[in-house]
Amino acid sequence: MLYHCRRVLSVVVNYALKLDLIRHNPLRGLDAVVYERQEPATPDVESVSKLLDHVRSRNADYYALFRLVAYTGMRIGEVLPLRWTEVDFDGRYLRVLYNLGLGLDGRFEVNSPKSRAGRRRVDLGTAEVLLEHRDRQQGDMESAGEVWEGLNLVFPNRVGGYRTSGTVLEALGRYGAAVGLEGLTTRALRHFHASVALQTGHNVVTVSQRLGHSRVSITSDIYAHALPGWQREVADGFASLMDG
Repeated sequence: MLYHCRRVLSVVVNYALKLDLIRHNPLRGLDAVVYERQEPATPDVESVSKLLDHVRSRNADYYALFRLVAYTGMRIGEVLPLRWTEVDFDGRYLRVLYNLGLGLDGRFEVNSPKSRAGRRRVDLGTAEVLLEHRDRQQGDMESAGEVWEGLNLVFPNRVGGYRTSGTVLEALGRYGAAVGLEGLTTRALRHFHASVALQTGHNVVTVSQRLGHSRVSITSDIYAHALPGWQREVADGFASLMDG
């Protein structure tokens, strides 16, 4: 992010020089700031299992939502605009086609993912929970009656419209604190999914595709800490081959 801001500032300064609005480049001679990505603390399997058990006994809708994030690594902006037409229960997968955000006017904006990799198929290990969630949603639709918005969302609000990410994060923070996971976010659950997948030996390319990263290098850079045993496997395998 800091690199991007410096690049934009350089464009502005160079344009000002071209128009003779300034006489010299104030950025010249300044050292570039080295930015180290700060990632949220990643919970372990026991903690996430405890969280999901806690949420399941209190709010079935949030249980299905948090479980989907933990079991797929999807971004919250990808989960909230997800529609039932994008879930294939026979094939046990869903398609990520949209990202939900807020425009400058405060209204919801549904856009395509920023990269081609963001539009992807995500195989499900939690299809049964989504089926139960869909059945319960029928009751919400009947209760809401004519005010129900026909957006066909998997995780709508009480009247069928879009949930805000702030509402989801507030709920997750509350449930997380109840089981000792202070400050828990959906991003941390996304990191949890990726870390566990890599630590259990799944290919980094496959995990990268699952997360929707535009480059595999992004995945390997972020989750290098999750691959401590891979160098040992390479070292032992290479030595075994060379030594016959």
